Amino acid sequence: MLFRSERLILLTKDSSLILVDIKRNEKLPSPLIGKTVAEGVSRFATHGNALSYLDAQGTLWTLEGDFAEPKQRSIIGIDVKNISKLTASVHGTNFIAIDNLGGAWLLGKNDDRFNPIAEGIRDARFSFDDRKVLLIGTRELTLYATENRLEQPVRNKGEREIITRFSSPIISAELLTPEEEYL
Repeated sequence: MLFRSERLILLTKDSSLILVDIKRNEKLPSPLIGKTVAEGVSRFATHGNALSYLDAQGTLWTLEGDFAEPKQRSIIGIDVKNISKLTASVHGTNFIAIDNLGGAWLLGKNDDRFNPIAEGIRDARFSFDDRKVLLIGTRELTLYATENRLEQPVRNKGEREIITRFSSPIISAELLTPEEEYL
């Protein structure tokens, strides 16, 4: 995965997370040399200038800045053997883990554990303000509120709103504008 414009993040088969710096000013390609920033990693997600990952015990860690010292984000882990995807909000305050059976698990801004919020989910996208998450099912799009919103329409934390349903399967969906008026 391309991280920023000058770095790659790689998850190897032996569960090592490798950070590779790319030298763009050289005329000839040079061998890529990376450094291991974490081991025992099952899934990872990037957000801003940071990177978060789930370890083998299902604990979420965050690496910021120079990636020297990871910070523990969750205390109680989830079963990572079945986690197929980890998604972070833009600011790294919320995380969604999706398991192989379509269960969506949310780690909210002030939470210390992942909590189940939905079934039948294939993918998730956070809003630009981290207050909502677009849950993408096989044939249904829903919005889930990660915190209370007083703006119109009012949404309470934990509420789900069905946006639309389709007769054919959904491949992908995105929030298109910062105002989140279009999908």
